[in-house]
Amino acid sequence: MENRRYHQRYALEEYPVYCEMNDSRGYYYYARIRDISSRGARLDFPGGIMPDRMAIGEEVSISGYSAGGGYLPPRISAKPVWHDRSAYGFEFAGSAFDADEDVLAAYPYARSI
Repeated sequence: MENRRYHQRYALEEYPVYCEMNDSRGYYYYARIRDISSRGARLDFPGGIMPDRMAIGEEVSISGYSAGGGYLPPRISAKPVWHDRSAYGFEFAGSAFDADEDVLAAYPYARSI
């Protein structure tokens, strides 16, 4: 698989960060952020409860993803760009962070991957 990532990714393993994802039909899903960059994130859906009919490119919103570090928008629009049996990869509709340093300010324990 070709690596299409242009921004540094950071794993959020030491302290789990959870969020809520709302799809275009109004359904809410609880997810764990596995890794994040200024332009996207990988969300795992615990317990196998994940969107089963969400299309690649469908607009969703993600909220509650702050780890208590720097300021993050309360809700951000995103689109899924890939998925597997337990996770989706989302691209933010704009940048959630201005620079990689802002990712680390929001998630100071994040590990570069």
